[in-house]
Amino acid sequence: AGNSVTKLVTQDKVIAVVGPATSGCVAASTPITTANKVPLIAPCATAPNITVENGKVKELTLKYPLVQATVSDQGIIEVILEGTNSNYIQVYAKNGELIADMRSSVEETGYPVTAAISPDGTQLAVSYYSISGMNSKTSIVFYDFSRQLQSDDVTLKGGFDYESALIPKLSFVNKNTVAAFGNSATYFYNIEDTPKVKKEIQFTQEIESVFENDKYIGYVLENSENPEKGKYSLQIYDKNGAKKLECKLNMNYDSIQMWGKEIIAVRENECTILNIKGNILFQGELEGNSIESIMPAKGWRTYHVIFRDKIVKMKLKFWKNS
Repeated sequence: AGNSVTKLVTQDKVIAVVGPATSGCVAASTPITTANKVPLIAPCATAPNITVENGKVKELTLKYPLVQATVSDQGIIEVILEGTNSNYIQVYAKNGELIADMRSSVEETGYPVTAAISPDGTQLAVSYYSISGMNSKTSIVFYDFSRQLQSDDVTLKGGFDYESALIPKLSFVNKNTVAAFGNSATYFYNIEDTPKVKKEIQFTQEIESVFENDKYIGYVLENSENPEKGKYSLQIYDKNGAKKLECKLNMNYDSIQMWGKEIIAVRENECTILNIKGNILFQGELEGNSIESIMPAKGWRTYHVIFRDKIVKMKLKFWKNS
């Protein structure tokens, strides 16, 4: 379940995950969806540690079908809803009170592809996609509702338009910095006052995957220009947009994540682990019934390896290279 969910979240860019069916699979998937702020709905998992946290269960009834939901560090909830003739972007307080309700339509603002809420829950970034005749564009728009209690009073801080571009992912680097991930570029904005572009990263090669943790952003790019040096180009940047690593490598992967300063890519029973310097710590196969996910555990070079049918704690030295 973990491997499948990782691929859905990091590559297929799904807006929510329904399932898995069992509590064990949900437990394996939850760290992945939580790290990427993707809602996970578990209709069949009934274990107490899955269905109840700290003895409380939150319920939120929505008027229209859910397209996306994210939760800030302060528990403020942002949702995108698909109505009959319009779409809605709503923000709820921790107690379920509606504090922002913005309507959008394809003819007016465009279709809300994705949104991100600031860690303190006071600012919102939205990516709208619109088509006019043969032309298309994405608009990245920033809102501030820190001083408003009524939805009609949400402050529009500003925004940027990108012709013939699709930007399907937004992320708050910190309270006042937003990263927007496009198909061939990443934009960093300072939104403390009037929004400004503070950094832009352009790529000439196709982006295969984007992954991030609290300190770094990683890209896997096709290396079609120099395939003899490696199938992929791996690039790592810090959250200010400064490049920390660029290396070529051959690996097979369906999903890739970054834990601390280690990059872990898996496909079936194959695993590649690199450090932030681009050194391969391990590349080979693990014995088991297909790897779902791998994450660092307490101890030197120790990892939790989640297979399809079991979870094993392993040390790197015990692994057999292919």
